[in-house]
Amino acid sequence: MAANKPRRFVATDELWEKFELAVKKSPDPEADRSKVLRTFVRWYVGEPGAELPKRPADA
Repeated sequence: MAANKPRRFVATDELWEKFELAVKKSPDPEADRSKVLRTFVRWYVGEPGAELPKRPADA
């Protein structure tokens, strides 16, 4: 397996804070920002079986 290296993601503070609040309301109790971003990237590149991350109802 390839090494997991930290990646840089740039967003405004406002967007990053909104993202954190949405992740905290996620239907996935184990969700964190990194997990949600990885899930999205897997879907975006078309990995077999990948799905969009679930959003909270009020996001």
